[in-house]
Amino acid sequence: MYGGDWPVTLLNGGYTHVWLAVTSLIADLEPSERASILGGTAVEFYGLAFKGPPAG
Repeated sequence: MYGGDWPVTLLNGGYTHVWLAVTSLIADLEPSERASILGGTAVEFYGLAFKGPPAG
């Protein structure tokens, strides 16, 4: 489960730099595996309602 840690992210090059590193590390995974890492596990664990990305 991925979680951004804003203060630490700032110390490590900023959000874009960290996001590019994370997405690079999980690029070879199956789409369902990437979805689990980037939010699906949190939705399941915390019992959140997820309706998909905002329209836009």
